[in-house]
Amino acid sequence: MKKVLVFLCLLFAIAASGEEPAQPQPPPNVSIDPLTAEYKEGFQNFKWGMSSEKAKNLIKKKYVQNQDDDGMILSYPDVMDIYPCTICLVFYKNHLYRVDATLTPPTRPTSGTWALPKWQDAYNGIEKILSKKYGPPKKVFPDPDPDSVAECEYLNDICAAEWRTDETDINLYFSDHFKKSRKWAYIDLFYVCRDISTFIEQKELERKSKDF
Repeated sequence: MKKVLVFLCLLFAIAASGEEPAQPQPPPNVSIDPLTAEYKEGFQNFKWGMSSEKAKNLIKKKYVQNQDDDGMILSYPDVMDIYPCTICLVFYKNHLYRVDATLTPPTRPTSGTWALPKWQDAYNGIEKILSKKYGPPKKVFPDPDPDSVAECEYLNDICAAEWRTDETDINLYFSDHFKKSRKWAYIDLFYVCRDISTFIEQKELERKSKDF
């Protein structure tokens, strides 16, 4: 009888507290396939993980399609701030995971009408837009990537700004080769899905390990 009373008291205490019974939790260490995961972020109207077929329906301009072993690239002309650029949608196994935007000058840099100050103005203008949307960036001078540094004759030829959101790494680069050669420069903006990019890197490491 005492056991029954204790049990009834416990039920009454739980009901009086207003607490709902604990919900079953998913088992630990359940991995989610980054290629089939549902993402909220992306670039403009393009969401990460989107198929190339869906992306093509969203491109309003004439695009060029290039195929490789692991996916494809859809390229089309656009405008970044007020500057013409080329947008490249990069797919892995038919899943969008990266967007590259390369600024293209309206005239050849050597003509004198697209001089270095205009490149710097373009970089500053795009950085300001991104900072307004994503907050202050982490600036890097020079770029810490050894490959990028190796391509550049002078370390201080590169300006870079970086942002991180919940799903996306955003990198803005300005490579100034006017300082010595005065021949060319470029501005690149990269949006990368962090989970899919990490997945691709892991697959590449696995592939290389099997080659040995």
